[in-house]
Amino acid sequence: MRIYADKDSELTLRAGVHTYPLVIVMPIDVPSSFEGTFGYIRYKLRAVVNRIRRLDDTTDLPISVIRVLNINNEPQEVKVG
Repeated sequence: MRIYADKDSELTLRAGVHTYPLVIVMPIDVPSSFEGTFGYIRYKLRAVVNRIRRLDDTTDLPISVIRVLNINNEPQEVKVG
């Protein structure tokens, strides 16, 4: 999401907490988050506030992705027990 001011004006946010609705649609085949001995799959959200004549303010939020697995769609070779 990007919030812009008009070309000839400035956008000023007052001090405090600002909340913006956000929806992210992940691809259906995105791998789940994973941490292992030989590798990992990690995801994060990044928010950047670009400020004129100042350093950008950047915040990262790690998120876990858990893929839903419908075993009815998996091959018959998958057995439990």
